[in-house]
Amino acid sequence: MSFKLLETMRFHPEHGYYLLDPHLRRMKKSALFFGFKIDVLDIQEILFGKAEKWEEEKRVRLLLDRFGTIKLDYSSLHPKSESVIKVSISKESVHQNNVFLFHKTTNRDVYNQAISCSKDADDIILYNQHGEITESCIANIAIEIEGTWVTPPVCCGLLAGTKRADLIDKNQLVERIFYKEDLINTMKIKLFNSVRGEYLVELI
Repeated sequence: MSFKLLETMRFHPEHGYYLLDPHLRRMKKSALFFGFKIDVLDIQEILFGKAEKWEEEKRVRLLLDRFGTIKLDYSSLHPKSESVIKVSISKESVHQNNVFLFHKTTNRDVYNQAISCSKDADDIILYNQHGEITESCIANIAIEIEGTWVTPPVCCGLLAGTKRADLIDKNQLVERIFYKEDLINTMKIKLFNSVRGEYLVELI
């Protein structure tokens, strides 16, 4: 199977790359796992060199193939839409032992399958074979239970997002397994990633 490692980051002309070190550590960890060649210093040089001319916020996709070849894709980062983000629960479960759930790569078969089966929502919430909620197709998830925001532990089968780790470190999230029934019954659901930040969503 041919795939690349991927990190998607937010760049600000005054503040630089948001959560850059955690992004690079995650890519290096995945590179070691899959046997990809990686030189973090080369990646940093390319990132900073490209950013020297940027005068506006960017969404940056960093791609790495197994031979260590680096590619950057980038686009202007537009303000968040004020419209309500609608999400639905996937029609099929994912298997928590699928290694591609734990690593950010261009192999998005699991996510693409979920999206193709639920066309009325902006994003899809996934769950594993035990009915445990895991993540959405593009973000980590949390729900509010008795005044505490809880997010699934990585062992459920999900990507350890850099924004997720930041919120846990700041004691704004607690890891806890929860189920589809909890998702349906909660009053508040939010998604988050390092590019978009945190945003409330509506379950449909």
